[in-house]
Amino acid sequence: MFGRELTEDECCKLMAWMSIYGCINECVAEIYPLLKYAQEKLNIIGGQNLMMEYIIKINEYNKSIIDIENPPEWLLELEKLIGLKKVRRR
Repeated sequence: MFGRELTEDECCKLMAWMSIYGCINECVAEIYPLLKYAQEKLNIIGGQNLMMEYIIKINEYNKSIIDIENPPEWLLELEKLIGLKKVRRR
């Protein structure tokens, strides 16, 4: 993938990033295997039951990236870790 396994928390951050920026970011195709891995790790493929703990985390991360002028530190770290392109919509 990119050198090591993602933690559950990093997977939640990646899913939050995907829900906000994925539709406008060309690097999604490049990181598709990582996205699939995160989905499997969080058990969110094919209508499986997602643990409430992950739903809460993903929602919290989504709320924290609403301010595009001041992205949270975790988002900058995730972008650097995975090599996500810094595309932010207005």
